[in-house]
Amino acid sequence: MSDDSLTQYRQVIGAQSLNDAHPVVMVYWWRTLLDVFGFPGVMLAFHQLMYWSALVLLVVQITPVLYRQLLLLVMMGFWPPMLMMSLHIWKDVGMMSALALCAAAVLAYARKSHWGCFLTALLALFYAVAVRINGFIPGIILLLCLCYFLARQYRLSSWRTAGITILLSLGIALGQWSIMGMITAGVQRIYGMGTLLVWDMAAISVAENQNLLPPYLPEKISGTDVLTGLQEKYTPLVNTPIYEVVSPYLDEQYHTQLRKDWLTLVVTHPQDYLAHRFHVFTALLGLTDGVVYSAYQPGIRKNWLGVQFVSLSQEDLQRDLALFATLAASPVYRVWSYVLLGLGVFLVASFRLVRRWGTLRGNLLAATVSLSGLANAASLFFIATAADFRYMIWSIFSAIIAMAILLADLRNKRNT
Repeated sequence: MSDDSLTQYRQVIGAQSLNDAHPVVMVYWWRTLLDVFGFPGVMLAFHQLMYWSALVLLVVQITPVLYRQLLLLVMMGFWPPMLMMSLHIWKDVGMMSALALCAAAVLAYARKSHWGCFLTALLALFYAVAVRINGFIPGIILLLCLCYFLARQYRLSSWRTAGITILLSLGIALGQWSIMGMITAGVQRIYGMGTLLVWDMAAISVAENQNLLPPYLPEKISGTDVLTGLQEKYTPLVNTPIYEVVSPYLDEQYHTQLRKDWLTLVVTHPQDYLAHRFHVFTALLGLTDGVVYSAYQPGIRKNWLGVQFVSLSQEDLQRDLALFATLAASPVYRVWSYVLLGLGVFLVASFRLVRRWGTLRGNLLAATVSLSGLANAASLFFIATAADFRYMIWSIFSAIIAMAILLADLRNKRNT
């Protein structure tokens, strides 16, 4: 558990007031599971259940041969980035596991047209978007594919099938947003967008050597000017250090104005903005150094519960961290390699669709899943608030899933 996880747990047990800085649906669901099962680790168990269920459902659709199913399950489930990430109680893990379950359920529905698979895909998609708001970007792509397979059953013309697909997808998406709105009604609102906008504006200010931040931002420093503070604290890898200079959390009356001021600054200083976002994005891809979090701890850090123990000496800790740093520097943990893989799968699957090679469902699913991962990665160029590896986890997992689907379909020579 990281500090984010601990904050959510405090909300779960009522030690902290509920707000939407962290996913409200996840807090409510964690609280429900805690009431039923009685131990805090139940959320970890739930995410693990989704993770492995997605993989099991996927491999049984890909191949009917047991030893191949087991081999795929082990290779994909224990792939280092996926396994290590899945063991954290993070909303990113919830989104990743739910999107994987959705993709597997869509594949199962495409094969069998069973309503249980359709509902599983919808529920998984709801959870993915509910726990991480930007999950709607890859999610809408998977939803379109799911609705297409539903509409295709009626054997209508191509235009009517496309129209039903789009209308059904929009209806489901609007329904989900409405449900999420009802669930979060009355919860304290935290203007999370401000953390992104103020960071971008700080980057432009530093690049221009001029304080271009709006005057209504709460200043948190004394004895020095804001520009000097920004120059000392700003980093293009993570947004939180500038919070020591100015606060991105504003009263609601300033939200609209902040968006307008951000847009004005971006339009008037496009090179500074794009340079900042490019630096963040290349770090996310692993082309440059990103944020390093030493989540591997020698026991439990000091915490408000008073629970503490030490399981490793400092010497053992440093030895293990050096080993992890070597692994993290390998292509296995470089996101760019998975983006290239996802792009390759998308192009091959799309080409096979056009040429009518293999099965429609296999090629379409491979293209759809890879596209969802590519869309997730592309969106982070604009919305990432740090060069944080976990933001890219679906882009990694989707490439692996799409490759497995495509390789299985390469064995087929008949279009259905």
